[in-house]
Amino acid sequence: MGAITSKDITESDMPMAAQIQYHLRVNHYPPVNSIFAQVAIAAIELCNTGESSAVLTMPNGINKSAAAIVDGLHLHHWLEESD
Repeated sequence: MGAITSKDITESDMPMAAQIQYHLRVNHYPPVNSIFAQVAIAAIELCNTGESSAVLTMPNGINKSAAAIVDGLHLHHWLEESD
């Protein structure tokens, strides 16, 4: 369910913040708290601008690279494809 739902969510008319909050809540077990949505969006934006090694502090105080956050929260469907 998770991957198909993620792809479908990215193609919806929902704003990105709502998409990410839905994804974190519905496509993870246990659900990821919505307070992680802001850092998830920042990680996506950094990866989309080629800054995947930039370090972000997550709400739980752990520092991770943008790429690690994208991997850990399964955010790949929000990444722009590069040629």
